[in-house]
Amino acid sequence: MKMQKGMKVISAISILAALIGTQSYSATAALPSNPKSKIQITSSYSSELKTYKAQLSRLMSAETEIINGWSSVSGVNYTTDEVMYNKLIKLLPKVNVFVGRVEAIQPKNSKIYAAHRMYIDGWNYQYQGFTMVMAALENQDYAQMTQANSYLSKGRAKITAFTRTFRAL
Repeated sequence: MKMQKGMKVISAISILAALIGTQSYSATAALPSNPKSKIQITSSYSSELKTYKAQLSRLMSAETEIINGWSSVSGVNYTTDEVMYNKLIKLLPKVNVFVGRVEAIQPKNSKIYAAHRMYIDGWNYQYQGFTMVMAALENQDYAQMTQANSYLSKGRAKITAFTRTFRAL
């Protein structure tokens, strides 16, 4: 059961490696701790964005390993169902750990968090798509493979949307 040509997992982290922004914004909020005093909390947007980029950059090698592993058995590199299945058996635990690491990142800034949520959703779709590919291969079920391809496509779309949104941050 051959995968559609051009089916790829998009690497958002590698794109982010080139995006070193110089924008600097800050926000100040006054929170009354008691009626007579105010506590000033300053949050630097550029600092939070820099921290977020650093967190993502630590995931780059894992993401690259997953993408390269999948690419080696899909699309134009597809050879047999057995080869693809055996690669996915090895790859899925790595994807699961990777998704957990992505989900562990919790940006405090609402705009950064909203963008990151797209990235989380994209990788969750990718993971579901990979598990569905395995099931489709086990069952030799073209309908399941079509559904798996749909999930992989949704994942790519979410990751692409994340990349565009992140560039605008």
